[in-house]
Amino acid sequence: MKCFGLAVVAMAMGVFTVNSVNAQDEVLYTIGKTATAPVIDGLGTDSVWESAPAQTIDDFFELPGDDPTEGDEDFQVSWKALYDDTNLYVFVEVGDDEIVNEDNCNWQDDSIEIYIDAQNLDVEDYRPDANPEIPAYQLTAVAGDSIDAFCGEARIPEDSTSVFTWGINSYDAPDPFDTEEDSTQYPQGADTSASVLTDTGAVPAYTYTLEAAFPWEAIEETPENIIANGEMGFGIAVNDDDDGGGRDSQWMWGTDSGDLWRRSDVFPSVALEEGGVATPGDFDGDGELTAADIDALSQEVAAGTNNVSFDVNGDNLVNQADRTVWVENLKNTWFGDSNFDGQFNSTDFVTVFVAGEYEDGAAGNSGWATGDWNGDMDFDSSDFVAAFQGAGFEAGPRAAVAAVPEPSSIVLLLVGMLFCIRRRR
Repeated sequence: MKCFGLAVVAMAMGVFTVNSVNAQDEVLYTIGKTATAPVIDGLGTDSVWESAPAQTIDDFFELPGDDPTEGDEDFQVSWKALYDDTNLYVFVEVGDDEIVNEDNCNWQDDSIEIYIDAQNLDVEDYRPDANPEIPAYQLTAVAGDSIDAFCGEARIPEDSTSVFTWGINSYDAPDPFDTEEDSTQYPQGADTSASVLTDTGAVPAYTYTLEAAFPWEAIEETPENIIANGEMGFGIAVNDDDDGGGRDSQWMWGTDSGDLWRRSDVFPSVALEEGGVATPGDFDGDGELTAADIDALSQEVAAGTNNVSFDVNGDNLVNQADRTVWVENLKNTWFGDSNFDGQFNSTDFVTVFVAGEYEDGAAGNSGWATGDWNGDMDFDSSDFVAAFQGAGFEAGPRAAVAAVPEPSSIVLLLVGMLFCIRRRR
């Protein structure tokens, strides 16, 4: 009887295990919060992305396929994510030696799939024909030019601006499993998304990207609830087709399950970092206002592209006015404060002259900490003009009220040194 009883217990445990293929309990990635939304252009070059750790091909599983990948020259992949109170941001970059996008069944060609179960419902079948009320999603973006059909079914609205062309619950369109039913709760175009295909002239021969902003409203959850819950379901898959004969292999992040297209209970788990980057002007997301941030702003001003991620004064322009707001309001210091101790005084001159970049003939090699106070990426006499125009020399911390001091002997000495240096050159 004992043996029989143990067998029954073992069988029960075995059945329990089989029926409890849950999303991974271990959180595999923590998504940081950003105070500055990235520009969704498919490039992923905004400095805010530098704060997000990247997951690489080493974090993916290659599922069995007809033609396994052959090394880095054949296939590479990385992704990262951020969030704010409005959106979940995802950036994926794939390197591939061949780009194939001729099959109108999206998953058969080169494509990126995003899986989201923000409510962490862990259902065995989230497809609309099985569970039409479940807000779990698969969204697929094809490399290069998007196609306008799914396996012969017309699916993409003519006014669509989304790069996603198929998915489970990914947008309003006839369901291929039941053409009389809507397939989705996720509205097509609710996301802001972009993809860029590049011929690299290197190895791998091509890269293609996906950059997207998923509104929390569209995926039916809030960051506060996710943080309270501790995790959410999230997955990324990349399909690889090199010969046009259908998918050769599939790379799945964080899991070796191939069932994410229908089961949210096998989605990997991610968490949202509470708080995160909350400082305006912190462009690299390290939680502090540093010389790297003002240098990044100076570069954006010089570029003249008006990247709204750097518009700290909210006038839809990125120019010297933003540099002034960053220095005087956000950092609460003076132009000339090269060491960011909150004061502009003789120690700042020592700092920049020790760096040795004053009129060194190397174009664009200077930053705030080495004397570029006017934002032209060089250190020369015009930087002293910009610094002294701010009237902060030896005025103490910016919040203090102090009379503008007379030039001290060390200032006169340093100004004289500038002219000596120039004459010797």
